[in-house]
Amino acid sequence: MQSIKQRIMRRLAASHIAGPGIEDALSVCRMVAARGWSMTMCPWTDSSTSSDEVLARYREAIRAIETNRLDCRLSVKTPALHDEREKVMTLVEDARPGNVYLHFDAHGPETADPTFRLVEGALKVYPRVGCTIPSRWQRSIEDARRIRELGIGVRLVKGQWSDPEIRGIDARKNFLSVARELRGTSGHISVATHDSRLAYDALKILKDAGTSCELELLFSLPLGILRVARSLELPVRIYTPYGHPYLPYNIMHVQTRPGIALWAVKNFLLGGSRPHI
Repeated sequence: MQSIKQRIMRRLAASHIAGPGIEDALSVCRMVAARGWSMTMCPWTDSSTSSDEVLARYREAIRAIETNRLDCRLSVKTPALHDEREKVMTLVEDARPGNVYLHFDAHGPETADPTFRLVEGALKVYPRVGCTIPSRWQRSIEDARRIRELGIGVRLVKGQWSDPEIRGIDARKNFLSVARELRGTSGHISVATHDSRLAYDALKILKDAGTSCELELLFSLPLGILRVARSLELPVRIYTPYGHPYLPYNIMHVQTRPGIALWAVKNFLLGGSRPHI
């Protein structure tokens, strides 16, 4: 039997996915498109899902994006593919006919180098790729320099996983440092945070430098922050996961982000997914 804690966490997590299947994500995508926004979709899976099944779900998503002619990226979690180059290249070949953008997401710092190797391998044969930089890591500034050289797109996030080697990294301060490092890059930058002050400052840094950028938001969290994008006259992208539910934020950060506690209480009361769009 599930413990009470497990049941509470699962109920919290359920509010952050569009639903169990890709049709649920497509339903959200249609609402997003009606608002004139772009989208990122990602099938979330758990540790019991085989890498072959994960690959099948990613391929299904690519076909859906192409068939429905969506302004949508696919977010790929390479650890779920066991960082297998052959599987990543299969996705590249699938994405090529429809010019579907593949975004390589971040996990813990230990996964960064394998992910970068896969990104660089994909980039040799397909230009429509990007990756995530979390600001909770010491290495993030150097990673930003590496990405500038590659000229690829970035999703800039605080990230769920802290750097185990360095304690006390100021994620907000480092977020802005990474944004400054990305100024002038040829890739498009998605600033992904619901922290309105931080989003404004990072986007202002990038926009003032003439760097292509946008605000990216999780569909299930409050979208009052849209005023930041409007004030800077920048586009908006909505990240929509589906499949296996889990929390998109680290509950341990509640002390530094009281807003997380409020979202968590509301999500527990709502239970199921409730898009804010």
